[in-house]
Amino acid sequence: MDSQDRQIRELQAANRELQAATSELQAAQQATNRELQAANSAQQATNRELQATNRELQAEHRELRGRVDMLASQSAAHGLVLLRYVADLVHQKLEQRFDSGEDSRPPDMQYSVWLAALQARHPQYFEQHHLDAPAIQLLHKGRGTLFHAGNLAAHQPPQAHADAALADAVREQLAWNTLWAFVNSPEVAINASAQR
Repeated sequence: MDSQDRQIRELQAANRELQAATSELQAAQQATNRELQAANSAQQATNRELQATNRELQAEHRELRGRVDMLASQSAAHGLVLLRYVADLVHQKLEQRFDSGEDSRPPDMQYSVWLAALQARHPQYFEQHHLDAPAIQLLHKGRGTLFHAGNLAAHQPPQAHADAALADAVREQLAWNTLWAFVNSPEVAINASAQR
């Protein structure tokens, strides 16, 4: 019987150890489940924060895109103003050279008609300065032309702005180089630096 009692006691001890191990395992599993739930909750909170940040960034991107589009539009408009400045310098130089005596422009004569008359009377001058038809076309004044009469917005812009506008304009119309060379030719001292 002793041996049976001993076996029973051993079995009971093993059973208690097994129950303790099972309890420990269940406690560890519950702790792991709680940690996983906490991690999952934290991940969900992080995902919500990321989604909110993403929405904010998308809103900022739309706002910045709108600003960039507006700046591009304003830049294009500013470029036209700067080209008007170049045309105005050419007008001044031509008027200093020709707007006296028989070459003077009557107040009621359109600028383009006056330019055509000057070209007919002084072809060598226009050829010497390479003021050909594409360049002269850029000098017309009045409604629907690049140089709209009465626009004073382009007075004395910074030279770097005028240079940038000319560089862009030359890509589409090489005649802008001709006009700028004419403005800076030594015959009459009108150039951007003399204007300031």
